[in-house]
Amino acid sequence: MIKNKEFINLIENIDSLFSLFEAKFKSSNFQADWKIFTYVIKNQLENKITTTTSLIHYANLPHATGIRRINKLIDQKKIYKKSKTKSGKSFSIHPSSKLVKDFKVFLETYIESKNLKNKVKNYSETMPMSNSIASRYVLYPRIH
Repeated sequence: MIKNKEFINLIENIDSLFSLFEAKFKSSNFQADWKIFTYVIKNQLENKITTTTSLIHYANLPHATGIRRINKLIDQKKIYKKSKTKSGKSFSIHPSSKLVKDFKVFLETYIESKNLKNKVKNYSETMPMSNSIASRYVLYPRIH
């Protein structure tokens, strides 16, 4: 089983790779979505609360653009809002099971492409993210 710290280090390494990509190709839309995904997943693994404001700041977006981008990702069911109060005015943002599954596929592909499969002990147990992370960390929204 991959440890949270190792998982976060892997995300940060890939994050730096995409930063280099953005500097070379000036693709800010892709970079902003990537930063949103990694920030939400890292915070979920570290049991930290993700707010809209912190997410927009981390993705380095103007506020209105960040709100539109977050709402688009919520519509695509990549992330979701979870109410922190009864009124629903205060909420936190969490990765959806779809994002966790997509991220699992991405990381498995990355590990295989870098030929890291042989370097990781018990590879079959390192990436069952859709089961282990989703069941331990991702709180699915209630559907009324």
